[in-house]
Amino acid sequence: MSGSQTIPAPHTIFSLPNELLEAIAAAGQKDRASDYLPSQKSEWVLSHVSQRFRAALLSSPALWSIVDVALHSKGSLAILELYFERSRACPITLTLQHVRPIEYEENDLIAERLGRITRHLDRIWELKIEVNAWQGEVLLSLFSDLVAPNLRRLEVLDLLDRYDLGPVEIFSGGAPKLRYLRIYDVTLQLPVPWAASLTCLELRRDREGLDRHSQNLTGILAQCPSLVYMYLDFSFIASWEQRFHMPSLKCLDLMVNGTPDDFDFLHAIDSFATPSLTDLAINGVHGDQICELFTSNGLPHASFPALKSISFVDSGPCRCQTQNEITFPDTATIAASPPLRLFPVLSSLSLINVCFGSNLVQSIVTPHADVWPTLTAVTLSPKTIDAESMDSAILAAMNSYRERGLPHPRYRICPSLVCLRNWDEFGLDTEEFNPSDRRRLFYLDRPIA
Repeated sequence: MSGSQTIPAPHTIFSLPNELLEAIAAAGQKDRASDYLPSQKSEWVLSHVSQRFRAALLSSPALWSIVDVALHSKGSLAILELYFERSRACPITLTLQHVRPIEYEENDLIAERLGRITRHLDRIWELKIEVNAWQGEVLLSLFSDLVAPNLRRLEVLDLLDRYDLGPVEIFSGGAPKLRYLRIYDVTLQLPVPWAASLTCLELRRDREGLDRHSQNLTGILAQCPSLVYMYLDFSFIASWEQRFHMPSLKCLDLMVNGTPDDFDFLHAIDSFATPSLTDLAINGVHGDQICELFTSNGLPHASFPALKSISFVDSGPCRCQTQNEITFPDTATIAASPPLRLFPVLSSLSLINVCFGSNLVQSIVTPHADVWPTLTAVTLSPKTIDAESMDSAILAAMNSYRERGLPHPRYRICPSLVCLRNWDEFGLDTEEFNPSDRRRLFYLDRPIA
């Protein structure tokens, strides 16, 4: 090697430009605001690597706008004060954790510590309150008469098994900009003064918590005329003799798991009046119930004139495939009563891990007459034991479409179906997808725009 040649200095993390450091810290925050478990703070860790890292990250206020705090920890409160200072005028996303019981003599201390937070309430745009210990109602009562002038998103989560907080009253002083409310195993004290501004509502419940008070759903919906999205656990509903009128609703996710054995699925669906609904997803319904919904002659009250997409998801094991008494309509019956009459503009159907998936493809997707409702997209992910029968059902549907001269739908299929054959050889328009993407609809951390 010539003595005049210079060996370039190796690139290390310390040579990264400030903009890239900030991007790395921001990437580490991506899922933190939606995760209900504590996580490492990327901006905090990186700011302790070197003086240059610290200076770079402190110059970006937005990196310090996502913070979680435990009221029982003095150190946590000190860190919170730093975040309020470093975030400057940026809107704050705050997670407040209640991690151990509040003793009677601590009430004044907790109120004082909470006051250090609420004096910044005008800067808090997103607030999550996690109750992980007894006496959570003491903490929540401190929010009862406050005003949250700029709050956009509120989550109140009871994560303690078999613990009933009782009806919760929060921000009765007003929250005029609140758009998104998520409650988990919590009931609201009615009336709710800020409900009229809500566009997204999630009423979630632990499957084990069925002994808790049912929410007055009709009372809530009467105060929410502008809802666009709703997640509803059916165990929140005390009586199916009620009707739920939601004229502006566009997207509805329903959790059926945890309902009693004699649950009447069609009667429940008939309780919803949603003339603007375009996207419906249901978790926990069985294959025979899905077939009954699609092949029914109609429901007395419900109609879905705008529904374009419907998804059925089962996130757990199912016992019904061992029950031999379950049957599906024969071909002649289906041909005489074509499905989708309840859904006149439906274009997309998803069947994710539901029982009797292949039977549903044969009953709903496969055309049984020359004039048949046409789907443009079908998403399929069968249970493991049903993969080969689903494969056969897709081929039968393909042949029926060709024989009748009808256009094929586009198929989105899971990896277990992709690997069974080369679908391109059959001229099918297919796309591989990850079933977990659709199941995430029903996880606690589902992101909503």
